[in-house]
Amino acid sequence: MQDINLIPEELKKQKKLELQLKGLFKTSLGFLILSILTSAGLLVYKTSLDKSLSDLIVKIDTEEQKISALESMESKMYVLGEKLVFAQKILNSRLNYSSLLREFGGVLPSGVYLTDVAIASSDKTTIGGITSSYAMLSELVKNISNSSLMGNSIFEYSEVTSVNLKEEVSRIEFSMNVYLKKDALKDGIKGK
Repeated sequence: MQDINLIPEELKKQKKLELQLKGLFKTSLGFLILSILTSAGLLVYKTSLDKSLSDLIVKIDTEEQKISALESMESKMYVLGEKLVFAQKILNSRLNYSSLLREFGGVLPSGVYLTDVAIASSDKTTIGGITSSYAMLSELVKNISNSSLMGNSIFEYSEVTSVNLKEEVSRIEFSMNVYLKKDALKDGIKGK
């Protein structure tokens, strides 16, 4: 005998179909919420990337402006450096005449007067002067020789080239070459 079924088969199938539709609805609703959340997250991420990119573009523009300002400064510094090298060459090639005159002031005895000082080369000077006696001229030559023995003098040695006695005015005119130590006139200015 057949059992009596109080719940019709169709109703069972309909209930089963409704349960499947509810599960499918819940699953699709979950996917929809998940896709909305994912889209929102991607939108926030894209917005933050766009903001970061715009900030980087602003920073790049600022740095490019700084670089362009520094480029003009760099070219000016390069020109200044070239001028400095040229000025240094000029300073290194000039002679320090004040040290020569200071040295002459230290060796000139009283009564001997210089009338002419000529720089023949960096190691030779020609001087001319007057004095009232041969003894004073001899003292000048001796002072130059003695100062050359001292380490800090620029004189090497001297030689008298001419001596003229002017009897009518009671004075002696002389001319002499004074030889200087190598680069003595240059050494005095290198540290300045």
